[in-house]
Amino acid sequence: MSNSEPAAVSVSNGETCQSLPYKNVHPRKAERLVWIDLIRVICVFVVVAAHIVTYRNVPPGGIPDSFWWFTNFFDTFCYVAVPLFFMISGYLILGKPNSLKHGYVKRLLKIGIPLLAWSIIYLVCARITGIDRVEEPVNLYNGIRRILTGQVVSHLWFLYAILSLYIAAPILHSYLKSASRENIIYFLLLWGCACFLYPILCDLLKISFDIDHVEFKFALVGMHVGYFVAGYFFGHQTINTRVCIMCLVSFLMIALTTTWIGFLIPSSMYEGNFRPILTGYLTLPLALMAFIVLKYFGETQFYRQSPLSARVSRFASLSFGIYLVHVLVLHALKQGIGGFSLTIQTFDPWFSLPLTAGAAFLLSALIVWLLKKIPLVHWILP
Repeated sequence: MSNSEPAAVSVSNGETCQSLPYKNVHPRKAERLVWIDLIRVICVFVVVAAHIVTYRNVPPGGIPDSFWWFTNFFDTFCYVAVPLFFMISGYLILGKPNSLKHGYVKRLLKIGIPLLAWSIIYLVCARITGIDRVEEPVNLYNGIRRILTGQVVSHLWFLYAILSLYIAAPILHSYLKSASRENIIYFLLLWGCACFLYPILCDLLKISFDIDHVEFKFALVGMHVGYFVAGYFFGHQTINTRVCIMCLVSFLMIALTTTWIGFLIPSSMYEGNFRPILTGYLTLPLALMAFIVLKYFGETQFYRQSPLSARVSRFASLSFGIYLVHVLVLHALKQGIGGFSLTIQTFDPWFSLPLTAGAAFLLSALIVWLLKKIPLVHWILP
């Protein structure tokens, strides 16, 4: 999640959408990608807030309607945060050479060391803080098993996923270097069919015709790989104002529509996690639209020259660490600090959600900033 990766900058100039040829993209090491910083900070904040929202599976009527609408509408934004992380990582990594030495050593260590270190930290803290409710003996065997299977703490799954993409980066780089624009678009269309249209069709057929399963598979097209390549592709597009407005309006309409549908359906459907399933279907198009809107805004002269962009970039340098430590901070806020606890239930959710998320975000940033001043800590907080 570091923005230290040099990458080319595509500046919005109001012209029609066009692709930058791969071989003509030359990274600029001295230039800060402020739109990448903007996406990163927004996504980290949304991830923190997502771990506070507790009403996504509560049927309407279980809580006041205004609370329900607010938390379930916001929940739509929570689903696109991690896909956006994959996309900006794809833009930064696939836009530069990835030799086997660079891809398998430097990058793997950059993610592998923090993954191992924070897995151990969370395993130790599990018994102290009560975050982990799994009742099993604390020993070396169980610790190794849980680290290898990704069962330490839920939010570390992202590091496993990004680690696998880093391993595949040299292969994807070689493909993108030689692939034509049409070939990349074909890949993305295939990805969209495999991870968006096809699952919906299969579920509809299963409901209508009682089909137990469908054996047809799309080879080499996975959700995370698709976001990785999409980030590279759309990151090198020049987005005009009309496209940005269309994406923004479409995003808000889909978010409102899915929230409205969730409000109208019978309470019994919530037993099957209806809301996450419905929003999960739409995560792919929502993530692409959010990426386009944020990239466009982050490249405007208004944002680039505003004092806000510099402040956002300072937080962006701490984003990886915030992601790693925020679960501990949220747990501490829930348990209480100085006799006062802070959760979404503390006050009205309209106030508690941004307050709790903001407090956890700022406290996590402060902790990471202080830890980075300790020698050698940069190995686990890059």
